[in-house]
Amino acid sequence: MSSVNLITLYCQDLEASLAFYSALELVFAEEQHGNGPRHFAASAASLVVELYPESERQPATRGLLIGIAVPHRQSCMEKISRNAIVSEDWASRIGSGKPIILRDPDGNRVYLEELLG
Repeated sequence: MSSVNLITLYCQDLEASLAFYSALELVFAEEQHGNGPRHFAASAASLVVELYPESERQPATRGLLIGIAVPHRQSCMEKISRNAIVSEDWASRIGSGKPIILRDPDGNRVYLEELLG
């Protein structure tokens, strides 16, 4: 059986994307491979999420829907700009088990759920 183990996002504003995804409790380490660009990587279970700066060769990633489950959604929401919130009724969704839809700095949608149990 196959599994997805890497997602790389190219970011228009690397620092803004790092702050956004860090607020969602992903823990990033700074990396640089040889002469390649400085970037950040976080491991979550068997998945690695990488944030790279956009370049002429690789423009910012756009149009994705990314699902993230966090242990404490309310604490994440306290760190997120209200401008990032797409769900109109996000306050009623806290603790309801319903996802909250966010928009990252490059316009990708993030489906934020709370881990159960």
